Amino acid sequence: MLASVLGLPVSSTHILIGAVLGIGLANKATNWRLMKPIGMAWVVTLPAAAAVSAVTLLVLG
Repeated sequence: MLASVLGLPVSSTHILIGAVLGIGLANKATNWRLMKPIGMAWVVTLPAAAAVSAVTLLVLG
């Protein structure tokens, strides 16, 4: 919801994981071990995409 209010793009994967996490928190059954790699993937995705784009621009430009 915060991302939508701020006008940030979100994917259906973000929405799905957020919903599952929210239900897990409400039921006190959250699997935090599973959330760590998902969170890391979200953090790494943006810089990795920027790096691939920069390299592509340098190679093709």
